[in-house]
Amino acid sequence: MKRRKVFTSTILLVAFLVALHREFGPVEYSRLEMLLAIGQWQAADRETEQIILKVSGRKWTGSIAGLLGWENSLKHFPCKDLQTIDQLWLKYSDHHFGLSVQQQIFQSFDVNDFNGDWFGVWKAFHERVGWRYMFQSKGKPEFDLNAPRGHLPSPHWALAAGGTEKAAPWMDNSLYLFQRVEACGLSSSPE
Repeated sequence: MKRRKVFTSTILLVAFLVALHREFGPVEYSRLEMLLAIGQWQAADRETEQIILKVSGRKWTGSIAGLLGWENSLKHFPCKDLQTIDQLWLKYSDHHFGLSVQQQIFQSFDVNDFNGDWFGVWKAFHERVGWRYMFQSKGKPEFDLNAPRGHLPSPHWALAAGGTEKAAPWMDNSLYLFQRVEACGLSSSPE
């Protein structure tokens, strides 16, 4: 009887660990790399969104309710994963796209030039990287190397947290990730 309980407990533990690994296990980057290598920018963008959501322990919610916990998740996003995502985008776009490219462009703006208006900074940033489509009802991102520098990956992962209105939470989510890019020491400069 005692052996049976131990055996049953072991099976339950293994099943739990397998389920946990499926949900939160290591992130696989081979699909993202393959998509970037063959220039499938749109599919790579969506794959990046899925990776960011998985690594941060988030799921697409499509509502403001999905915002809970994002700040902490992004402020502690693992540097290794962030670096992997960024390096793949940099490598296959010849440093035209990537999170560190976006962060570098964002940092080039001074909020004082906008009278302290962060939304003005965001609008200027969006103009520079070609994200103005986010403020248009039928706008779409560009998925080729003719897009402005820093255009990809798109901020769809941040939109997964909810909101598209002025001063929306997705702006904060992007800012948290840019701060993490800086804290992790990522650079868009060719080595």
